[in-house]
Amino acid sequence: MKVAWLAMLLCTSVVGCSGQVQTKDLEPKPEPASKSEPTIRKLLSRTDLVLVKNFYTPVTVREDKDARLAELIPGQVEIGALWVYPSGSRSQGDRGGSVELTAAGYFADGISHGFDKVTAYLDLDELKDFDSALTYFESSQQVWNISNGGPKHVESDFLSKDGFSASAFRASDDKPIIYLSDENIGVTIPFSRIGELHSALRTAVQAAQSEQ
Repeated sequence: MKVAWLAMLLCTSVVGCSGQVQTKDLEPKPEPASKSEPTIRKLLSRTDLVLVKNFYTPVTVREDKDARLAELIPGQVEIGALWVYPSGSRSQGDRGGSVELTAAGYFADGISHGFDKVTAYLDLDELKDFDSALTYFESSQQVWNISNGGPKHVESDFLSKDGFSASAFRASDDKPIIYLSDENIGVTIPFSRIGELHSALRTAVQAAQSEQ
C-alpha cells in the first residue's frame, strides 16, 4: 500500500520545499511563439564531423528530504559547463552549459521507480540570463506578497530556448520556492536555498567563460 502511495505522489506532486509535498496548481506555460534551438545543441547534433566535447565538473543541488517519506529519495538539479568544438577548429566551437533535472524516486523490491531525467542545453548568453534571473528572484521576493483584492498568484519566470524554466513563487503552503522544470520533470528548491543554486550556476558560467 505504501509503495502505491509513493507511486501516486511521483505522478501528481512536486516534492521538496522544506519537507512539504507541494502541488503546482497552475496553467501550463504556453510554448514560445518561435522556439529557437540553442547553438550548442545544434552543434552537438552534427553528424558530419568529429566533435571534441569538454565537460566540466557539475554542481548538484538537491531537494529537501521529507522526513515523513523516508523511502523517497529527493530529486536534484545538476549544472555544469560545456565547451564543444569541431576537431582542429577550436575557434568554431560553442560554450555554454547543461542543466540536468532528476525527479524524485524510490526503490521497492530492488526495482527503482521514478528518477526520470531530462537535460537542457543553454548557450553561454542563456547561462548569464539565468544568472540574472536568479539575481532578480533574490531581490524581488516582496513582489509575490499577495494582498486582499490583489492577484491570486504571482510568479517570476525564466525560460530557455531548450524548454528549461525556472520559476519563483509562493507554494500552496505560502512558502516561497524556486521551481525548476523541463518537459514533465520538476525539481523544487526552497527559496531559503537560492544562494546554493545561484552558486552552482555561477560556477558553470565562470568555467564556460574561462575558455574564451
